[in-house]
Amino acid sequence: MDDLKLTHATIVPMTSEKACLRDSTLYMSENRIMAIAKAGDTLSEYSGEVIDLEGKLVTPPFLNAHHHLYQTGITKPHSHDDLVSWLKNVLFKEEPLLDKKVVYKNALNDIKGFLKSGIGYLILQESNLFYDTVVQAVESCKIKSLVGRYCGDNTETLPDSLSESPRESLRELLYYRHKYRNNTYIKVSLSPRFLPAVTPEFLDYLKNHISEFGPFLQIHLNESQGEINLTKHVHHKDPALVLNDYGLLNDSTILPHSIYLTDEEFAILSRKKPTLTTSPTTNLSLSGAVAPVATYLASGIPVGLGLDSFATSKSQTYHQELHALAGIAKLPRKTLIPRILLSSANIAYRIFGGGIIKRGSSADLAVFSVKPHNPWDYISNHLVPEDLEFMLLNGGTAYGEVQH
Repeated sequence: MDDLKLTHATIVPMTSEKACLRDSTLYMSENRIMAIAKAGDTLSEYSGEVIDLEGKLVTPPFLNAHHHLYQTGITKPHSHDDLVSWLKNVLFKEEPLLDKKVVYKNALNDIKGFLKSGIGYLILQESNLFYDTVVQAVESCKIKSLVGRYCGDNTETLPDSLSESPRESLRELLYYRHKYRNNTYIKVSLSPRFLPAVTPEFLDYLKNHISEFGPFLQIHLNESQGEINLTKHVHHKDPALVLNDYGLLNDSTILPHSIYLTDEEFAILSRKKPTLTTSPTTNLSLSGAVAPVATYLASGIPVGLGLDSFATSKSQTYHQELHALAGIAKLPRKTLIPRILLSSANIAYRIFGGGIIKRGSSADLAVFSVKPHNPWDYISNHLVPEDLEFMLLNGGTAYGEVQH
């Protein structure tokens, strides 16, 4: 990127609930934020192109912490469907029949919609049958993504077309990791579908090769009581206890749909600090419950918000899902939304090096056309995709046009 200076910006850096830098200047060079000046300091010692934002709002891009791009177009659950019945009767039957061209087109459209709404980071879990297809769409759109490749070997749970040995999973993972080793937008991770999809032998192999599979591991923890029962049938313990026994719980583990936790599980997660994700409208629809996000955040467990997929979510945008979470949790938006956005920002920073605006972080910014008197109130209650003027990722324009 060329050296760029943004002056007279209203910056919400996502460093704390109160943080707001008014009339500030950002200087970016070599894909990094190199300096942030407070009001009145225009960083005259730095050269480069200058853009006067005239008080417009600047935030980091948002993180969609859990999503399946390949599921767009899958038959949506009916009102009477629970998670397990939808997986067995719909997803596992329709997934092998999907067309790669359609999956690619849908993924492109969905990613463009995310960029348009201010999302610059995705944590994805994608089918082993369409992994290459989805990664190509991510690469084309240049959205920063941790792309988990689905795997599992338990043919009692999975159809043969979706099953593979742990050795095959490792071989595929290493292939993609090598292929995208120099790509600054794509990170590759292993993602067992959920615990009932993997045998104890798979987990034992994973435990013994974790240094090759790492650094990030994604696996659904639990999304319904039916899923917990399946986990106990296969592994004879509650989900978090299984992962802990195999040494797979740490701060690089990402656990979507952590809805039901026993006291023992909660104590373990509070110590190990894996990342949990919540997708409230999907969870409420398929499970009749939503994770106690406020409790998790209060205990210091990182929590991110994800849309899950457009086959299951009742929301069409990230901020619709944020507002739904506050409503379902029966907490004021001004209380819950800043907390989960700050937690999500820290998750994005740990994975992608962005998500927080500070010196040394990636030159990732979302610039909105509005000039709010109370920026945090605007973000929590009033932000709409149409207000996004442009977004930078690694200093390059990911959406919109930079007005010079």
